[in-house]
Amino acid sequence: MMEQGTVRGNKLTFHLKQFLRRTFDVGSTGVDLDIREFERQFELLGFRHMIMKVRAETALGIEGFTANYRKIMP
Repeated sequence: MMEQGTVRGNKLTFHLKQFLRRTFDVGSTGVDLDIREFERQFELLGFRHMIMKVRAETALGIEGFTANYRKIMP
């Protein structure tokens, strides 16, 4: 596996390419997910706010998720 990262302005992007196959059994239906590519992007919107976006290319298609973070302690 190899992870590459780039920085552009307030965005950090990490891209993971897997040279070894990874398969995960998901749920009770026995669906196998073959993870081909995985990408994380962190965006700093201010001193107290960050967004993380995750994109994964699997055997079933492309999935994406977003998480918002806020700093609550000084």
